[in-house]
Amino acid sequence: TFPLHAKITENDPTPASASGITVDESPVFGGKLGLWSDTVRWLGVELDISGYKTDIPDQVAAFATDMDITDFGFHLLARIPLGLPEGDPMRRAYFYLGGGPAILAVAGERGGVRQDVSEFGLHALAGFKVFLSPNIALFAEYKFTFSEVTFDITGGTEDITLKINQVYGGIAYHFSFF
Repeated sequence: TFPLHAKITENDPTPASASGITVDESPVFGGKLGLWSDTVRWLGVELDISGYKTDIPDQVAAFATDMDITDFGFHLLARIPLGLPEGDPMRRAYFYLGGGPAILAVAGERGGVRQDVSEFGLHALAGFKVFLSPNIALFAEYKFTFSEVTFDITGGTEDITLKINQVYGGIAYHFSFF
């Protein structure tokens, strides 16, 4: 995860607001399970689960909540094959685009008090995949996540608008069920 931008608003007896907060980079861990259509070969779906942390900068640490985030994305995907048709052109290399709804399970901590909330979000993503063998591929992907998270605090709420940018890659194993 690279810089996450957030807008934080406190709604309590002494309201305060901060915008454009950038947090430090964080590693992201996760996995995907997907399926490409045999009928409409460019169309696919996936379940994407990933986890990461926010690291709120010191200048706003007293004002904001540190968060551990696990998000569950449900994506519709479209792929664009590249290269000459050598065997199955959809199985060599391709770009893909996608997006869909997400559920964010957020564990927040502020001043030693922990709170767990679940919020709705949206994902948009783009990536590239190249096959090294019929079942093994390398991929690189950019994913944008948007969500609004609300925590209860003494005397009010803390509303956080999240705009999360992630760039990651990995190894993909493709199963053949048929």
